[in-house]
Amino acid sequence: MSSISGLSSTYIMRAQRDHVARLQGQLDRAAQEVATGLTADPYGDLGAGTAVSLELRAGQDRTLGLIGANTALAGRMEATALALSEMRDTITAVMSPAASASATKTVGAAQLQALAQGALEQVAAQLNGSYGGSHLFSGAASDRPAIDWDDAVLAAAAGAPPATEAGARQTAADIAALFTEEGFAAFYRGTPASEGPRSSAQIDEGVSLTYGVQADDPMMREALRGLSMLAAIDVSQIDDEEAYAAYMEEALSALSSGVSGLTQTETRLGTQQARLDRTIAVQQSRSDLYQQQVLSLEAVDPYEAATRVSELETRLQATYAVTARLSGLSLLNFL
Repeated sequence: MSSISGLSSTYIMRAQRDHVARLQGQLDRAAQEVATGLTADPYGDLGAGTAVSLELRAGQDRTLGLIGANTALAGRMEATALALSEMRDTITAVMSPAASASATKTVGAAQLQALAQGALEQVAAQLNGSYGGSHLFSGAASDRPAIDWDDAVLAAAAGAPPATEAGARQTAADIAALFTEEGFAAFYRGTPASEGPRSSAQIDEGVSLTYGVQADDPMMREALRGLSMLAAIDVSQIDDEEAYAAYMEEALSALSSGVSGLTQTETRLGTQQARLDRTIAVQQSRSDLYQQQVLSLEAVDPYEAATRVSELETRLQATYAVTARLSGLSLLNFL
């Protein structure tokens, strides 16, 4: 008889524990619904609407992924635009005094070499800039700096200040050879612009944006050529007037071409940035719409969920009390 009583007590206690576990699970679910405003088991509760909910959530996940990637891309493009603007300002700061001293030597001509050397160093550093660990002007090879500048190569090409107009044009041509697409390989470490592909990104489903600016683009090489001509030679030491005028004309032509190209590139980049901003705005609206549709399917009545929490708490407390009383019962209580 005692064994039967023991078995009965064990069964009752196990049944009570199972009942407590079920109530606790229901309470946890109801509490989650109160906190989130959504059903805790959408796929169990929605029935035929489950497939729609899955599709909506998948669409929202894709959209949020695109927004995150595009936001990072917008930061990269903004960093590129800032670097281009700074480079243009740096080059213009040399071009202005160079233009003033272009036709005939002035007092300012003696300072042009130092100005150009400083500007060349700044532009080279700006071309090696990076954003988020990725270099901005190296093309597809964004894991490495774009420029490995070598003053010795430039000095060897320039030589001594030219003494004649023909000598000035030859010196200019020797320096220009370093800034052809082939010659620039002495300095450039990124992906050649002629080989491609340009940096690009998928900004929406089926939509790509090509946005890259590279250190070996023509306008960059022209700007660097002009700065190099003034940095490699102290033009105040060119005594022949025709040689001086010819050399300065070529240097200014390169600087002007570079600045013009940079301005055009900034305009094009600005257009690309505006397109990306519009795409992000559309995607954010799309994400909001997905969220609204998910809520319309999965939202719960907050009052009903709170009522269930209260009822389940009451039932669970009562069950705990009964379990405690049962665990304290013994045959001795009735003898």
